[in-house]
Amino acid sequence: MKGLRIGRTVSAWLLSIAVAPMAHASILDLTSAGSSGFINGAFYQQIDPQATGTGAINSFVEIGDATPRTGTVVHAYNTTVNMTLDNGASDVFNHAIMITDVPRVTIDGIQYREFLLDINQNASDNPSLLSLDEIQIFLSGTANQSVETFTGGILDLTDASLVYRLDAGSDSWIKMNYTLNHGSGSGDMFAYIPETLFANVYTGSNKFVYLYSRFGENHVNNDGFEEWAVREGGGPEPGPDAGPTIPEPTSLFLMGTGLLSWLGARRLRLVA
Repeated sequence: MKGLRIGRTVSAWLLSIAVAPMAHASILDLTSAGSSGFINGAFYQQIDPQATGTGAINSFVEIGDATPRTGTVVHAYNTTVNMTLDNGASDVFNHAIMITDVPRVTIDGIQYREFLLDINQNASDNPSLLSLDEIQIFLSGTANQSVETFTGGILDLTDASLVYRLDAGSDSWIKMNYTLNHGSGSGDMFAYIPETLFANVYTGSNKFVYLYSRFGENHVNNDGFEEWAVREGGGPEPGPDAGPTIPEPTSLFLMGTGLLSWLGARRLRLVA
C-alpha cells in the first residue's frame, strides 16, 4: 500500500536535515508517497491519513472556492471575515486559532508545531499536481483581521510578528500530487514548524496564530478548497516552562479515524 512507512526512523530524518539545502531550497518535491524534506528549518512530509489513527481535527482555514476555479492562483489566511482574499464563507472552517490550539511535537529532542494540509485538485488529471508557493505564519494579539495588502511580499497584519516564511531567503515552493488521494482523503501533508521560531516572538499577549498560504503559481489550482487544520488537544504556550509535549511522530502517525472523518465530511461538502 502506498503511504507513510511507519518504520521511518528519527535518525533518517536527521540525515535528511544534514543533506537538505535549508535556506537555499527552491523546490521540495512531495509527489511520491511518504516523501519529505526541509525548507528554512521547517519539516514537511507527505502522509496517507489511512495510515494515521484516531484524533479530532480542527479545520481553521479554507483557501479557494467550492466551485472549480481552473487556472487560478488562490491565497488566504484564517479569519471569520468572509471573502478576505480567497477564504471560504463558513466560519466553522475559517476562524481564529491560538498558540495553545496548535499541537507541539518533539522529534529527537527538537520541538515543532504541527499543521495539517489537505489539498484538492481535479482527479481526472494524472498526475494532478498543485504547488504550495508560500506560507507565512504570524503571532498576533488581534484575532480575525481582514487585511488584504502586502509589503515586501509579507501580509500586512496589524499587531503581529512574523514567525516563519516559506520564501525567506529564496523563492521556495512545494510540489504536491493530488492523485495520491485515491478518493478517500489520503495524500495530505504535515508541516512541522520549529517551536523556537514561535518562542522567539512570543510575548504573552500575541497568542493568535495566523497561517497565510498561496497555491497555484507553478502548478495551477483547478478544483475546490485547500484546507489547513490542527489536531484537537493543542499544546502549551511557547517557552522553557511550557509543560509536556505530545508523542513523537512514530506514535502520531497512528491516529487515522479522526482524519478520515474530517476529510470525509469535507469531501461531501465539496460535491454537495
